[in-house]
Amino acid sequence: MTARTAALLAIRALAPAPEGFGAATPVDHRGDASLVTLDIPFRPDGLAEAAFALRLVFGDAIDAHDDPRGILLLPGDIAPAGEDYAAIVAAAAPRGLWWQPPPDLPVPAPERHGPDQALYAAMEAALGVARATDLAIALEVALVNELARPGEGAGRAPAQAAIATVMGADFAAGFAEALAARVADEVARMAPPPIRLD
Repeated sequence: MTARTAALLAIRALAPAPEGFGAATPVDHRGDASLVTLDIPFRPDGLAEAAFALRLVFGDAIDAHDDPRGILLLPGDIAPAGEDYAAIVAAAAPRGLWWQPPPDLPVPAPERHGPDQALYAAMEAALGVARATDLAIALEVALVNELARPGEGAGRAPAQAAIATVMGADFAAGFAEALAARVADEVARMAPPPIRLD
């Protein structure tokens, strides 16, 4: 079984994820560091998906991370030693990968504009901001997982079904397709440049 991805942030006491879609995301506070375990498999070619999930769950809070090397992504099963950021980096960096965030990190669906925004607005009008946001971001996280684990698990189906229950199957399918196109584009923009070996 592939290990989940852990992200090491130079942020003292990163606030827990909001209730709902991200509430089960564990955060281990160690001195001036926060170690977050994401439900995304750790793969060298999956850095963008993991970073995008981190952004979806914690939003702008990750902007407080300040390390010119980027964000250290690690296999979630290594349990790195150390009680502060520098010590954890020293112990764990050889097993991890540095991901450099692009200057224009994407934001979750409810906060942006595009084909999916009109559908989101309809959902918000029908359900209220809190419920619509929770459903939209749950679907977005599921779509990121589809990219990270092609052909594995239930994919978008449970999140799409939850939207269908309150908005109808046709609405849910249209929203999922519009959002899937946006997620694929944004994850592609977050991918690190290829490493030259010559």
